Amino acid sequence: MKFWGLNLDDWANVSTILGVIVGGLALVYSAIQLRISSRVSQAQFWLDLREMFADKHHEIHRQLRNALWSNDDANFPTEEDWAEKAGASLPHWISRTAVL
Repeated sequence: MKFWGLNLDDWANVSTILGVIVGGLALVYSAIQLRISSRVSQAQFWLDLREMFADKHHEIHRQLRNALWSNDDANFPTEEDWAEKAGASLPHWISRTAVL
């Protein structure tokens, strides 16, 4: 049986060739998407790292740089002050009076 001058074996060969081409294109597309995803993930990591180190500790660095806290113990912040500035709270087992 022939269709457009090709018999069944020829159509099987054509479909195999087309399948290989489509499979190759799918692999290339997947590789491109993987590279894009990897770059986005890396950029997100660096942004998170920057936020953790730069943004949250900016106030502490500014106060240290401006010599607001000197070497004497009267002006040095308590543990509670450090926790507030770092965006954390003290553990429940530390009482407020023990810190002060």
